[in-house]
Amino acid sequence: MQKAIKSILMTLLFLFAGVGVVASGLLLREVYLESRYEKLYIRNCHKVKAGMTLEEAKVAMGGSRYYEHLKSFSYETTFEKGKPTAFLLTYPTSGASYTVAIEYDPTTGLVKEVECSGY
Repeated sequence: MQKAIKSILMTLLFLFAGVGVVASGLLLREVYLESRYEKLYIRNCHKVKAGMTLEEAKVAMGGSRYYEHLKSFSYETTFEKGKPTAFLLTYPTSGASYTVAIEYDPTTGLVKEVECSGY
């Protein structure tokens, strides 16, 4: 009986250790990919100009396959008197001193302003 309990505990120990190793590997992969995208966004920020459509700006920021990493940017909306006045598309960067953001008009979908600070 003692031997069976000991073998079950050892099996569980190895199972949880294996899960931990796999989870750590996936986390490292995610951090690596995010840092790659951050460098891409910082490098491509100057390609976006006012007057471009939002789709053109997204492609310029992330290349022709930008849709594969859609989770890498976030939307913010500015309201004035209950009406949306501007949408802001922000991209993640590794340092707090860097900002990569695209402001566009919600009605026309054209880029109004591009912020590439920290350079």
